[in-house]
Amino acid sequence: MHRTLSPAGAFWLAAFTYFIWGFTFLASRIAQDYGTPFVLLFWRFALAFLLLNLLRLTGRFPVRLRGRRLWPVLLAGLFEPVLYFPCEQYGLKLTSTSFSGVMVALIPLCSLVYGALFLHEKATWRQVVFSVLSVAGVIVLAVYATGIGAAAVWNIENETFVYEHNADAALAPASLVKLMTAVCAYEVLGDRMDETLTVEYSMIAAASGNQVGYYVGETVTVRDLFGGLLTRGANDCAYLLAYAADGGTDAFVARMNEKAAALGMDATVYKNPTGMNAEGAVTTARDAVRIAEAFNAIPALTALSGAVQYEMPATNKASARIIYNRNALVSRVSETGYFDARVTGLNAGSTAESGYYAASAVGSETLHYVIVVLGAAEVDGKNLAYTYTSQLAGYALSRFGYIEVIKDSGAVCELPVTLSSTADYVALVPAST
Repeated sequence: MHRTLSPAGAFWLAAFTYFIWGFTFLASRIAQDYGTPFVLLFWRFALAFLLLNLLRLTGRFPVRLRGRRLWPVLLAGLFEPVLYFPCEQYGLKLTSTSFSGVMVALIPLCSLVYGALFLHEKATWRQVVFSVLSVAGVIVLAVYATGIGAAAVWNIENETFVYEHNADAALAPASLVKLMTAVCAYEVLGDRMDETLTVEYSMIAAASGNQVGYYVGETVTVRDLFGGLLTRGANDCAYLLAYAADGGTDAFVARMNEKAAALGMDATVYKNPTGMNAEGAVTTARDAVRIAEAFNAIPALTALSGAVQYEMPATNKASARIIYNRNALVSRVSETGYFDARVTGLNAGSTAESGYYAASAVGSETLHYVIVVLGAAEVDGKNLAYTYTSQLAGYALSRFGYIEVIKDSGAVCELPVTLSSTADYVALVPAST
């Protein structure tokens, strides 16, 4: 006795099937962090083989091959899944699941076109309309849901932007605030790095989020505060530097805003020295480039921000601490898969409300850049602030450079001379020779 599904039942079963199929793309993309495409294919085929044979052994999936023409099935199997799955795995490895979704969404539309061309099938208006709508919807999501709030690449030597994305969009400054905190504190304390500060509760009462974890009454050096701020992004270090520089947070934040104005950061307002979300705090990628460049110009700060770890000596309240850099572009300690040897520092962090941020410096022998990424998302398990920074680094380093247009010595060419009784030609040389 054969059971048939109602049209509604068939629809919901098909919808459920495509729902599961869609999630396999996301699962496959995440799994690639743990194995190569062919390792994943091995396990995929092995599990399918075991499952199908278990069904066959239980009698719920009878297979009768004797007397059947198998070559069409084997030929179809060569394309799906033997060739399809390796292409799918490597396609997912080289792109994102959103763009893979665009390709999958094109399947119904291509089926309609090929059916009309080769099988002379006539599509209904419903098939055409809904196929086009599905493709259009996925394309809109893939194009506009980039997962990047704003980004910019600034060439230091020529003082020009070589890349901008929403560079004037107003966003929370988040962890990039610590660049300004470090620059302002260094201007005051740069020649007083060995001075000490005794921690009071009022100094760190407002600190939340990422911290070194200082004790009340602990005596720490200014140098160690910079080390904690620039490697771990420690918020208690930011507050303590504010007290060391200006005796309190209010005066120090005023200094930060004055410095922002001096650098031409007209769209930026700071509310605290940490970057934790605060009403009225705002910046743009265009402004963030200014403070990133100022920070990058101070070797003592860039050295700390690019160090894998900072060794903090024992204090009167704690044993020696090792502070590991949490910027995955320069250190593999906190996260793997993002390290980029081309990148120097400068800062990376996130808040739940604002997303992921990164400021970095890259350069060649002749050209140097600062790169900022603001308000990035996590997509397919990947921190886009990191991945986009690496993409922009590759873009800047490969697309721009100096070429020799003319040598500064020797003849460039010879120009023929007419109507002269003394010379047939003259040599063209650079004016500086």
